Amino acid sequence: MKNIVLASWASFSISILAAADVALADDAFILATGRRDPRIYAIDFRAALKRHNNNTPNAIVSRSKVHPDRLDGTPVGDPANIVLSEDHRTAYVINHHGAVNNAEFLQHGGRGSVSVMNVRQMLDPGSDNTDRALKQNFDSGYFGAVGLVVLPELLLVSHSENWLTEDGSNRISLIDRNTGGRRGQIEMALGHPAHACPSFPVPFVSRPAIRLLAESGISRPGPRKRWKGLSLLG
Repeated sequence: MKNIVLASWASFSISILAAADVALADDAFILATGRRDPRIYAIDFRAALKRHNNNTPNAIVSRSKVHPDRLDGTPVGDPANIVLSEDHRTAYVINHHGAVNNAEFLQHGGRGSVSVMNVRQMLDPGSDNTDRALKQNFDSGYFGAVGLVVLPELLLVSHSENWLTEDGSNRISLIDRNTGGRRGQIEMALGHPAHACPSFPVPFVSRPAIRLLAESGISRPGPRKRWKGLSLLG
């Protein structure tokens, strides 16, 4: 029997889960998100408790990348949360802003993603600093992904932001565990704070662009002119 401890920046909590047939008997490991470091750290729990390993990386067994590197070799990913499957053989990792380079993406509201990872491979030292444990990447269905609930057929992913903003979000995506397709999305009702808030329809419905232009005081575009295959506004 093996114990796996999951540690994530999002909840600041630790839970111990029993996982059968993942590696050697009576071993215990921590799977920890790197957050700004786009890797999941597999840590030997017993080794981490030994005094002589204090302030050393000796207890780190492997570091698994949550996304393939960019073509220029830059690591990408933003792991914020981890949840194991029922049989503890698969780890679902929430990437808050998806496949981003955190040294470049310095704002909020990036598109979230879900990394589907093989736990046995994550605990293999031969997988260190590679994406060998990565099975699939799913789009999370919205922006600033954080929370995750694993159901028999679906992944429920909560989101905390909107497109390129930190305005907050009321969206929960329902993701198919097998295909990664978005099967639906929940838009939660908004609260009623004491202070005034802009109107925000639930469910959200996009308004026609011409209406938005009129409300902003911008005149309607003139007729289009074509020149060498290009469509220009006159």
